[in-house]
Amino acid sequence: MYAYWVIAKAESADIFYFTPSQVDIRKRIVRGFVYEYGEWRQRDTTFPDVIYNLSSHSKKEMTILRELKRSIPILNFPLENWIDLYETLQNEVQFNQNLIPSYTIKTSGHFFDILSEYERIIVKLYERNNNANMFLVERKEGTCFVWKDGQLLERDPEQLRILIRHKMTEERFFIQPYLLCKTTDGNSYNLQLQLQKNLFSEWTVTSIYPKIAPKGSIITNMSSGGSTQEIDSFLKQQFGENHTKIKQNIEHFALQFASHLVQIKKEKFQYTHELNIDIVLDDLQKIWVFDVKCPLGVTSINYSQLNQIRNHFYYATYYANI
Repeated sequence: MYAYWVIAKAESADIFYFTPSQVDIRKRIVRGFVYEYGEWRQRDTTFPDVIYNLSSHSKKEMTILRELKRSIPILNFPLENWIDLYETLQNEVQFNQNLIPSYTIKTSGHFFDILSEYERIIVKLYERNNNANMFLVERKEGTCFVWKDGQLLERDPEQLRILIRHKMTEERFFIQPYLLCKTTDGNSYNLQLQLQKNLFSEWTVTSIYPKIAPKGSIITNMSSGGSTQEIDSFLKQQFGENHTKIKQNIEHFALQFASHLVQIKKEKFQYTHELNIDIVLDDLQKIWVFDVKCPLGVTSINYSQLNQIRNHFYYATYYANI
């Protein structure tokens, strides 16, 4: 948060941070934190002119945010779950052939129908902050294999059916066919396309970075042992002399996809100026989208991240003054 304060100070603006639990809707008061005398101190403040969201939230917190959104612009308001976005995009001819099929599972029988069709599927929770709980299921002849947390578990169909039924009583989840996308070293990977609007409200690709899973795992998140690499050298390693053309195709797709998504979901994306699009490439280098989300803040600070935070601030200032 200190980097945000530094930039706000340079622009002669006031800034404080808070969580939804610190909001009193009735009194229109926030018990947030302000930076004073070299430390963050808690103070009661009136509602801000604009809010910049930096985190995911519980259902209770989302209720408070929706109430705040009625009178205050909230930049990067958390997106709906992937399934809702997927169902909207399915009706869009321009991009529905680039979506990895996604299914909400309501019965174990439906689960096995999808598994029989694709043979290898990935199970994901609706909650975006719970990716560590996803797992891969593969069916070979009469045996099912479950890959979870780097471990391979062998299950017969009835054991797997019991597992799925148990999962369904605990949480909502959906499944997608698992598109095999591996590096030349055999590690699973995907690409995250990071986009941001410039001062002219035009989408730009700020970065593309590979998310590479450790050996024996399908989870590419850094928190689960994943790694990344500079995109140009990565693409060159994977695709040789075609790497420049592939990068150009990815960037073109990202700009077209983001512009179209915001156009068809104007209300949802009214105050969105950043997007992360998660993709994989198949053997023919076709782009497949499996998730879209708003980034949740900057986790490390260097020159490019400071520019990113500065853009956050300028965008927030624009909405605070209109």
